[in-house]
Formats: sequence, structure tokens, C-alpha cells
Amino acid sequence: MPRLFEDLALARLDGRFPRLVDKLARVQLLILDDWGTHALTDQQRRDLLEIFVSVR
Repeated sequence: MPRLFEDLALARLDGRFPRLVDKLARVQLLILDDWGTHALTDQQRRDLLEIFVSVR
């Protein structure tokens, strides 16, 4: 999860965020590990929601 959030933050800064979310939404199985290692920020919560809502 920490690496995912880092990748999402960088993608948001350089404009790749929509493509990255679309790519994540198309995978058949997305395993999100290390949930409890740190508290989520508001932005991280929104990023996860964006991924969950985009799943087809």
C-alpha cells in the first residue's frame, strides 16, 4: 500500500493519474497488502475510492 500511494501521488503530479487508475481497474485481481502499517490521509482514501469505483 505505501508504494501504491507513492505511485498514485507521483502520477497525480505528472498527469498520469487517470491512466494509472484505469490500468489498476482493469486487473483481474488487485491484492492490497499492508493496510495497517500507517493511517491513510484524506487524499489516499479518495485515491482508493477512485480505484474501487473504476473497477469494471
